[in-house]
Amino acid sequence: MNHYPQIFFPTNLNRDTDTQKVIKKPKQKLTYFLIGINSLAFCYSISQNRFEGLFITIIFSLILLILASLKNKKRVVKTPTKKKYRLKSTPAEIYYPNQRRGISEDILLKHLALEFEDLIVFDRIIEKFRNAKPYQPDLILHDPKSGIWFDIEIDEPYEIYSRKPIHFINQNGISIDEKRNKYFLSKNWVVIRFTEAQVLNNPEGCKAIVGHILFEVLGYQGFKKYASQVWHLVPESAPWSKAQSEILAKNNFREKMLRKYNQKLKLDRQLSKKASY
Repeated sequence: MNHYPQIFFPTNLNRDTDTQKVIKKPKQKLTYFLIGINSLAFCYSISQNRFEGLFITIIFSLILLILASLKNKKRVVKTPTKKKYRLKSTPAEIYYPNQRRGISEDILLKHLALEFEDLIVFDRIIEKFRNAKPYQPDLILHDPKSGIWFDIEIDEPYEIYSRKPIHFINQNGISIDEKRNKYFLSKNWVVIRFTEAQVLNNPEGCKAIVGHILFEVLGYQGFKKYASQVWHLVPESAPWSKAQSEILAKNNFREKMLRKYNQKLKLDRQLSKKASY
C-alpha cells in the first residue's frame, strides 16, 4: 500500500550512463619471479668474478625495475554509473477534450506552468477504446527531447455530485486504479499521483516533487534546483478504503475543504489589493 504522493516508473526504464574510475592492482607474480632469478645470477657473477655477466645482470635489473614501476601504476577501468534515464514513451497524439479538470487540477496546472510551461500538453490521449472511455490523465507533461511522457493524477475520495467513492483501495489493499496505472506504465509513462488535499494545501510542494522527478528522469541542469530531496514538503497521506470514502462523503469532506480554500483565496486577493494601494 503506497502512501501519497505515489510515483510509478516503468519497469523497463533504461538509464543512460556516465563513467567513474575503478582502481585495480595488476598481477606482478612474473615480475617478482624474474627479479629473483636475476638476483641469483648477480650473486653468481660476483662469486665467479665474471664482470661481463655482472654488467648484463645490472642492465637486466634496471629493465626489470622500470617494468615493475610501470606495472605498479594502478589500472583505471571505466564502469557505468547513473546519469539520466533514457526511455521513449508511447505518445499521446489523439485530441480528446478533457472535461474532468476541476479546481485542484487547475491549481496545480497554474503552479507547474510557472516552471514547466514548455512541457505541458493539453487534451490528449494515447488511444481510443471501442467499448470504454479512454484513459486520460488529469495533467500531462511531455519532454520532446527525450520522448518521455508523464501522467499526473489528482485523486479525490468521492465524486461531488454522485457521492460515488473513487480512487479507493479494496479489501486486499490494492488500488482500484491499479489497471489504469499499469496501462500507462506499459506505455512507458511515468505516473505521479497526489491527493486533492495535498494539492490544495501545498501546491508549491507538489510542484517541487514534480520538479524532483523531472530532474531524476531527464537529468537536465535547468531542473538542478530540484535535485535535493523534497518529499518532506508534502506530508504523506494514506490511501482510503471504500468505507472511508463513504464516511468522507457523508461528512462533506471535499465541500468543506474546497470552501475553506475559496475563503483563503478571497482573503489572499483582498490582501494583495490592499498591498497594491
